[in-house]
Amino acid sequence: MTVRCRLLGGMLVLCSVATACAATGPLRQTVSLDGEWDVAEGAMDAVPATFAHKCPVPGLADMAQPPFEGVGPKATRATTRLSSTSMHGCG
Repeated sequence: MTVRCRLLGGMLVLCSVATACAATGPLRQTVSLDGEWDVAEGAMDAVPATFAHKCPVPGLADMAQPPFEGVGPKATRATTRLSSTSMHGCG
């Protein structure tokens, strides 16, 4: 067999495999979880009895309606001032 025949045979095999793979469809299926979810506050060892809040997905728990108490952004800031005596021995 000549090199040319081998190349053509190899290309034919690759095209056949590619066609067979494309005909079976995608290897994985994507399922969208977007929408409105029923949510509730629970614990690691217990499932909530009811799910009385609704939250958009994608979204955050602070977007739930009715809102959760104590959930959401909390802005805190701490400021520390160092006096020159507290820097003694540094530098």
